Amino acid sequence: MAREACCLDGCDRPHHARGLCRTCYVRFADQGKPFPRPAKTPAPTSKAKRPPRHGSTSERYARFLELDRPGVTNMELAAELGCSERTVIRYRNAFCPPQEEAAPVPPPVPAPAAPAPLDDRQRQRLAERTLQAALNLAVMVRDEDATACREFVTSLPADQRDALPYVLAALIPVDQPVDALLEWITWDERGRPLNQPTTPRCTATRAPAAPATAKQHRDRAEPLCIPCQDAERTYRRDLYRTKKRRTRAA
Repeated sequence: MAREACCLDGCDRPHHARGLCRTCYVRFADQGKPFPRPAKTPAPTSKAKRPPRHGSTSERYARFLELDRPGVTNMELAAELGCSERTVIRYRNAFCPPQEEAAPVPPPVPAPAAPAPLDDRQRQRLAERTLQAALNLAVMVRDEDATACREFVTSLPADQRDALPYVLAALIPVDQPVDALLEWITWDERGRPLNQPTTPRCTATRAPAAPATAKQHRDRAEPLCIPCQDAERTYRRDLYRTKKRRTRAA
């Protein structure tokens, strides 16, 4: 006696349980749906053929150079050359390398506004403040190093820093020779001490110029000679330096 077939349409397997075959029954127990899955669409037996290739790689690249024009897409070139779009992109990158984007041009910096002109009172106050800064700088040039002088000039306000060269130029006695103006320099450009000249002598007493000889001039009520003036100036400068060192040490 022949066994009954599955009750589902399209299934001719032999009956197993509840009117279903073994496969449909297991599917019903697992998924709750005994209906068979839709049949898969058979794959095409033949693939679409690409256009014939244009000989070797060099010939294909030469053909690419002929066909490459603005507005032609990669897909159209690939169909014409019989290659993939990836190959066309590689050809285009090799033939026309991407150009680097130009750096953005910074906006023009507006020119600083010209300072307002100063009246006589403001100019006088600026000269007084700058004169005090010039005197302090003159002392620092003789006592401190270049770094301390640079920091002092940098710390000044902009208006005083601009007026400082003119005030320093006004303080130079133009009637003195250059050698007399540079007597305070005791080192060369490499920092080595220069050969110190012999101690100048007083023109009146013919003794080495010193604060004592300057006192003798004052006792006689006569003006100081140039060597005595230099000796007294050196003495006061050394006294100022000693007082400054003691103040720092305290």
